[in-house]
Amino acid sequence: MGEELKREHQLMSLRMELLAWSGDPYILIDFESGGSSKKNWKLPASMLGITQEGRSSLPQGPHLPRALADEIAATANENARTGSSEPLWLHLIRPYGLLGAVPWERLLGDVVNRPILRLPDFLERSKEDPDTLEIAVCFDPSIEGDHFADFRRVHDVICSAFDAPRAQIVAHLFTTPKIAEHFGTYPIPRLKIHSLGEERIEIESGLTGLPSFSPWLGWIESVLRNEALDAVHFICPTESSDERSNLLLRASPGRDAAQSLTAVYPSEVASFLQRTGAWAALFSPPQGSGSEESCRYFADSLAQIRPGPVLYHEFDDDIEQVRNRLDKVYQFLFASDPSEAPQLHKDFLYCQPALVSDYENWDSGRNEVPPRASVTQRVWARLSQQSDLIPDYRLSEAPAWTSAAQRFVEKASLDSSRFLRSAQGSFLDEAVSSSAMSANNVVQSTLSDIQKIIDQHVLPLKDD
Repeated sequence: MGEELKREHQLMSLRMELLAWSGDPYILIDFESGGSSKKNWKLPASMLGITQEGRSSLPQGPHLPRALADEIAATANENARTGSSEPLWLHLIRPYGLLGAVPWERLLGDVVNRPILRLPDFLERSKEDPDTLEIAVCFDPSIEGDHFADFRRVHDVICSAFDAPRAQIVAHLFTTPKIAEHFGTYPIPRLKIHSLGEERIEIESGLTGLPSFSPWLGWIESVLRNEALDAVHFICPTESSDERSNLLLRASPGRDAAQSLTAVYPSEVASFLQRTGAWAALFSPPQGSGSEESCRYFADSLAQIRPGPVLYHEFDDDIEQVRNRLDKVYQFLFASDPSEAPQLHKDFLYCQPALVSDYENWDSGRNEVPPRASVTQRVWARLSQQSDLIPDYRLSEAPAWTSAAQRFVEKASLDSSRFLRSAQGSFLDEAVSSSAMSANNVVQSTLSDIQKIIDQHVLPLKDD
């Protein structure tokens, strides 16, 4: 589906394929623009820290020759149609192993000097309410980390969320008791702080009746069971083992001491996001946790199994620079209308080209305009959020189940499209392929009917 996105939006892209049929693995990089190849390169995978012997280990010490980066930058400048603001898209060809864990944005960013975004494997932008943003921040401090520095970073994340260009914004913080108490001394309007007290551990340790195996995810679901999320920003350690990466969380969110830890797989996070209705997932390793590489790998792995934007954001010692970088990516990701893409440097972002304003002139008919509240309603909602002198005004919102149902339809559509591509493969005989495509047509028809039901409960709210 990445190929279709490139054709329809006429993207500039770097098509990257990891090949290891014989001998040492190598990467074939093809610069494409306007639907055709412009230049290509062959790069030893070992240069990026990927070797045949250590293919289950995360890339170590990756680097690019400066001459190669310069050639890519010059080719991009020659083919860009809207100047330096037009993004260069990374199209990683599945299966690509550890290629997604390579910090391409850092290796290329300073030389290419334009936004670098990662191309997802689904066609349509996630459907969501462009007037509201409800975000949950899941912060599990690193055992050995600097908790005061972590507090500053989480505070910046929440402030960046409230600076997003949405009329109505609500944020939730889920964290350990001491961190929650610390945040309570610095109140932020419309920030809801959630802490699972020690006295409730025995009662809620199992969080029975909820589908999540993780106490943290189950806790969030239990608190927000009647609300629909738009995004979740995880700030917690990760680990990498057995050719995959996992979130690594305290076994109980109600205890400050990490008596034991639990691993949370990408598939579990994907299911959690679907059930809560969240269309965007964001990940940051706590500073000092030493899990930057594994967190990057986890975020990339999640982006391959679910539709919707995925952001990896890395903190560093320059607080002002980090906050500025995070502000820009939040403003881009949560903009109600297409906007200019930010330069990410240490971070990466999987998102739809429909989010980028550079393509509006030649792609205006590709995506339908989402329904909006009236200008008056949006102004009142924004002003009431920013001032205590104005009575609180809330925009009408669809029932929470519609968001979860919408995420189900999008995930099922992605699975259906991938199944169709497999059914059309040359390894199936004509009869089997025809039968598979007929079954897939039934699935698509059913999903279309479900989408109509969802729209019946969402669209009337914008007509009030």
